[in-house]
Amino acid sequence: MKRILTFCLCISLILAGLVGCQNKKAEEVEPKQPLFSELNTSYGEHNLSFAVEDSVLTVSGKINESAYQYLIVILNDENDPSNVVKVKNDAFSTTVSLPEDEEEIVVDLYGGQDEYGSFESIMLDFVKLEKTKDGWALIESPVYEHNQSVFSVEKDKSQALNATEQIQSDDEEIKLLAESITAGISDDYQKAKEIHDWVATNIYYDYDALQSGQYGNMDAKNVLATKKGVCEGFANLMAAMLRSQNVPCRIQNGYALGVGTDREWNGTNTNSTESNHAWNEVFLDGRWIIIDATWDTKNKYQNGTFTQGNSIVETYFDATLEFFSLSHKLLD
Repeated sequence: MKRILTFCLCISLILAGLVGCQNKKAEEVEPKQPLFSELNTSYGEHNLSFAVEDSVLTVSGKINESAYQYLIVILNDENDPSNVVKVKNDAFSTTVSLPEDEEEIVVDLYGGQDEYGSFESIMLDFVKLEKTKDGWALIESPVYEHNQSVFSVEKDKSQALNATEQIQSDDEEIKLLAESITAGISDDYQKAKEIHDWVATNIYYDYDALQSGQYGNMDAKNVLATKKGVCEGFANLMAAMLRSQNVPCRIQNGYALGVGTDREWNGTNTNSTESNHAWNEVFLDGRWIIIDATWDTKNKYQNGTFTQGNSIVETYFDATLEFFSLSHKLLD
């Protein structure tokens, strides 16, 4: 979901992030976390970088120009039109002066088609800065060290190739579709990118299922047939299509901040062992990469209607663990 922002008219808050169930209100906020000077969102081509030095924040990177012609950096919900930057050749860079009278800043990034039109949230509530005696610094996620421990556990690549009841990689329709999407591509990393893009473009997040709690059949075949699903369905279809092309892909369950949950880590959800979200880990070029196609789609199925987003984003394709941990906790 996303927040829509219109200059000089209104700010309408719609919670960002897509998860599969409701959770209880959380308790006190955890103590502040370790600090660092730069955050990259992805190891892939469309990486966003947040770098802070003294009292200046630099936000730069690559993003689909077809999705957003203009970007704006918002600090603590304060809208300053002077922070609008034009995307050129899928790239951008902008600097923002950090205020002297704040101790902590939430950095949000919005995108839009027109310089003075409506902007929707690309990154909302998760990137935070803290003022220290040495200047400003980015705050590390309180679940980052935990995620490092879980992510580093050796995974069975052969098991990540098997067809299962939910992941029907041996289904002829799934195999033919994956083959057509990746036709002429020999590099497995690019195959994964094309399949991610296809799923995020053609499958719709099922808000009706989320709101009713009636998720139905989320296996890969049914999600492909109905063109809709919640996170489990997106992950199953991604896994089925990649496995059909002999690319190891597994499902990772975890806890994600977003719809139906708190939007910051605290003393309750940092210790949660309850799963409310699922995504993929794919073995490519000798390493496991993180892909969350659910969080990269702009499509929604709501009130019985399919609504296609303008364009997908690639923020959660080959995401860095540092960035991913700002909103996701891996479960054992």
